[in-house]
Amino acid sequence: MKNSSKEILSNRGLRLTKCRVSVLDLFLSKKHALTHSEIENSLKDNFDRVTLYRTLTSFLNNSLIHQIMDRDGANKYAISIDVSNISDYFDRHVHFKCTVCGITLCLPDVPVPDVKLPNGYKEKSSLLLVEGLCQTCSILE
Repeated sequence: MKNSSKEILSNRGLRLTKCRVSVLDLFLSKKHALTHSEIENSLKDNFDRVTLYRTLTSFLNNSLIHQIMDRDGANKYAISIDVSNISDYFDRHVHFKCTVCGITLCLPDVPVPDVKLPNGYKEKSSLLLVEGLCQTCSILE
C-alpha cells in the first residue's frame, strides 16, 4: 500500500502545511518531471511564489525531490523517493527527455556510468540526460 503525503512528510520530520501536502500529492501523481510553472499551474490552490519556492527548496534539502536541468536550461523537479518504503532510491540515475513532446523522465533502473575523476576531485552528484523519443512518441513516428 502506498504511503500518503502526510505520512511521508511526517516520517521525514517536516511540518504538515497545505502547500507541502498539495505539492507532494502532485509529485506522487505524476510519472515525469515538472517545471516550476507546471507545478504552479497544476495545483488546485493558489500558493504564492515564495511559499512554493520554499516548499520546493525544503523538499530538495530533504531528498524528497531532485532537480534536473535540461539542455535548454530549464529546471525540472522529480520525486526522489520510493513511496512503498519511503527510502531514497534515485541516487544515481539517467534522465530522459523526449525531443518531440518535451517530457522528462527518471530512469531509476539505468545507472549513471562511473566516471574516474583526477586525484583531488570529489564527486557530489552525477547527472546524465539522454534525449530522444519517448515510448509514446516513437510509436507515433
